[in-house]
Amino acid sequence: MDEQDYKGANFINRKITVSGQDYNAGAYVTTDLKMKNYTFNWTIRALKFEHAWIGIDLGARVWDMDLKAIGVEALSGVSATAIEQFPIPIPQLGLSVGFQAIDGAVIGKAYYHTLVYSGAKYHRVGADLRYFPLKWLGVRAFMDQEAFDVPKGSIQDDLEIRLDRNGAGFGVMVRF
Repeated sequence: MDEQDYKGANFINRKITVSGQDYNAGAYVTTDLKMKNYTFNWTIRALKFEHAWIGIDLGARVWDMDLKAIGVEALSGVSATAIEQFPIPIPQLGLSVGFQAIDGAVIGKAYYHTLVYSGAKYHRVGADLRYFPLKWLGVRAFMDQEAFDVPKGSIQDDLEIRLDRNGAGFGVMVRF
């Protein structure tokens, strides 16, 4: 599980609707999106070598979104607020490769997941490298890139979503 907070502000160039609330072109809209991500993956190691493997990933990634939008019409000064909470479940299907070296002290994995459905597209690519100087204590460096594009009318008539997310991190690992 991981979570992010996104904040945005912009003048919109066309009419949009959020949770039944209309915002006309020219409105100044600020948004606050809180997103929790839950990932459930099962890797089937299809090809195994002495220190490496190639696998197929099956699972799901669920985005639990909490969106708040506040808009102010430029000419009238009328203000409107919309709040929407919804999960977006995304099936995960893809390939992964991994390796172990120095008696399991160094572990690496890279993956690519993709999904295309009814005009909507999703992909996720990432890598994870772990080093354990002690059998039970290590450090981790990772990167993750995710893109989601749902054109209007592809899944639902009025739904349109585009999200590009990139992240990198570093942390301490405890191995049991």
